[in-house]
Amino acid sequence: MSVHVPSAGLAEREFELREYLPSEASDDFKQLLLKELPRFYDEVDESFPDSILSNAGSGRDPFGYFTTGKQIFASYIDGQCAGFTVVTMKRGGSAKIGPTAVFPEFRRRGVATRLRDAVEAKLFQEYGVRKIYMTVSTLNGPALMFNLKRGFQTEGVLREQYREGGDEIVLGALNPRHTARSRYAADALTPSFTAGGSDQAALWHDPSLDELEAFLAPRMEPYFDGIERGFYESIIAACQESRQRYDQKGKRLVVSRADGELTAAAVYVPKRGGSVKLSPCIADSEAAARTLIDTCVSLARSEGRRKIYVHLPDAMLEFASLLGSMGFAVEAQMREAYKPGMNMLVLGQVLA
Repeated sequence: MSVHVPSAGLAEREFELREYLPSEASDDFKQLLLKELPRFYDEVDESFPDSILSNAGSGRDPFGYFTTGKQIFASYIDGQCAGFTVVTMKRGGSAKIGPTAVFPEFRRRGVATRLRDAVEAKLFQEYGVRKIYMTVSTLNGPALMFNLKRGFQTEGVLREQYREGGDEIVLGALNPRHTARSRYAADALTPSFTAGGSDQAALWHDPSLDELEAFLAPRMEPYFDGIERGFYESIIAACQESRQRYDQKGKRLVVSRADGELTAAAVYVPKRGGSVKLSPCIADSEAAARTLIDTCVSLARSEGRRKIYVHLPDAMLEFASLLGSMGFAVEAQMREAYKPGMNMLVLGQVLA
């Protein structure tokens, strides 16, 4: 399917948006990403564009857990491919956009503006996406200004997220048709840590699907939409040793236990550029949370990781406060990231 979008500046030329990237453009897509992205990000190799191409248009991302699918939108000018943008669909009704790139011969002609106008309109109006967000390197001033001029709002600054010395700006835009639900009632959704005893944390080498779901599901449901059994199945599958690669989104589970029962759990996700993400990250007590985070930080250091960061619902005030006392700093508050009315904090620590 294609959509024709009138736009000033290129009115005399036919613009077409295609909801796929034709196979004949795949090599150009790969070459452009491998030329442009290493200017701003570390550890970008052929596996990065290859994974996008293999997953785009397949209906679902076989390696995602919060990600449900990827799509490449291609812009055509007078029948010639001029550029593209990648869209990653997320659970809870949001979409992450990027990278967006225009081939050199079409730059400075308004192609990027026309492309993004069409993509954003389609996501908001036809797909019903509730929110679009992205991260932009502070080293990429033109891209940052382009998106700010489009009305995207700054939601935070992620320190040295994908490269030492290079920060990422989080930008977000809510669907104009979306009416946010009321913010959570503090007495109903702000959990308090229970009085915890002695907890021990370790990697969970042979995770049980039923035990993981039984622990996480009731603790995540107030803050996340679209979480069902397939979410937990994807986490378990990503813990396989054969999946411990960036392009297959390998993950690990770190858990705390007391008297054999789960008291905390974090999905440990190595990211390109040397950082580690913990999401979800859930704990029932301060003792369990502290033990869990200490174990994850030690694991990240042992792997030579530069940074560790946590995605945490902003209703989890005690947990956020504890992370602050352990050397983490709030870097972003992502508006309604996975559920209407529910914001997500990003707390990070750059490791020495």
